[in-house]
Amino acid sequence: LMLRLSKALAPGTALEITFHRASAPLQVRGEIAWVEPPERRTPGTAIRHGVRFSALDWTVSLHLGLLLAELP
Repeated sequence: LMLRLSKALAPGTALEITFHRASAPLQVRGEIAWVEPPERRTPGTAIRHGVRFSALDWTVSLHLGLLLAELP
């Protein structure tokens, strides 16, 4: 997953992300895998981060897939 955040977080930083869906919120855990290098950033814009999900069981994987299928 790629997130755009207002400040740079270090790789390895643990996160809990909540996806708000009409049926019910979906919470997943992950960590920052990579951060956009300073030389590629544009001042005043959000910083891109890659997130690696951790400990996904089959039900969370299924719900993530359904969430992606709902996107336009």
